[in-house]
Amino acid sequence: MKKIATIIVAVLLVTVAMAQEYGRVAINVVVPQLPNVPEEAHAALETKMQQVATQYGLASNGLTDRFVMTAKVNVTSKDIAPTTPVKISQKMEVTLFIGDVLDNKVYESVVLSVAGIGQSETQSMINAFNQIKPMDPRLKAFVENAERKIAEYYTNNCSYILTEANALAQQRKYDAAIAKLMAVPEVCKECYEQCMARTVEVYQTKLNNDGDILVKKARSQWIAKRDYASASEALRTLSNVDPQSSAQGKAQVLVDEINKHLRNMEAAAEAQRREEWEFAKKQYEDNLAMARQRQADATTIRREQIAAAKEVGIAYGKNQPKTITYNNFRTW
Repeated sequence: MKKIATIIVAVLLVTVAMAQEYGRVAINVVVPQLPNVPEEAHAALETKMQQVATQYGLASNGLTDRFVMTAKVNVTSKDIAPTTPVKISQKMEVTLFIGDVLDNKVYESVVLSVAGIGQSETQSMINAFNQIKPMDPRLKAFVENAERKIAEYYTNNCSYILTEANALAQQRKYDAAIAKLMAVPEVCKECYEQCMARTVEVYQTKLNNDGDILVKKARSQWIAKRDYASASEALRTLSNVDPQSSAQGKAQVLVDEINKHLRNMEAAAEAQRREEWEFAKKQYEDNLAMARQRQADATTIRREQIAAAKEVGIAYGKNQPKTITYNNFRTW
């Protein structure tokens, strides 16, 4: 009982320590091609918006593209001074939005009046966008209000998120389930903790499933010829079985089976290959021992599982087709 209590405390400490790493809500900065904004000026506006997101810790985490910050630009006046060279001054209103593109819902918006002068419309517009200051109190309020509403979304939909993730896991779509669970920000304390606990469970199931597949593959490789070449091929496959996978026991059974068979082969003809096999097996065992030592305590296991699960979620997100287009928020 004392050991169990120690493990629980360690897990709770890890959850708290990870708050800084997986902190606030994630916002994707998406600026559609605006008909009245030249390409170079468009890039300047997007850069400025990225600065705003980064300033308040809302940069994308690669796990979800549901929530976005986008913009619209309205030129309110334009004057061309009859000078040499020509000077063009423009005043405009830049409206920033943060919202949910899947529900087509705006959470917060702010209108910034800016002005710029340049030798071209593009240059004057870039100079105008450069007037946007991430530390502007209006932007701080804009971001904080949106963050609060996004956090409310996760809190209000936590049971639905868990249900969806569980359904994906049951379909063996483990990466998709992990990505959905990992998208919940730490600011949603209760939901975050539930989802992180479920993430560890899904990740473990993924490790078990992946391990079983690898063991089956290794066995097929081995029985194809039952020689040193097939033994080495099978061992390379088995080395990819995670030490925390329940399949690790099956992997060891196969290694022992291969080893026993090889020992019964004619030693003289196979001496060199036998030496190569022993060396490869020693490396496998040493690597496995090192991995087990690294994962020896509850704190390390929890931290490594969450970190590894996050990488799975991010990789899954990167491989998905991008679904955010101007149509997602053209009515904002």
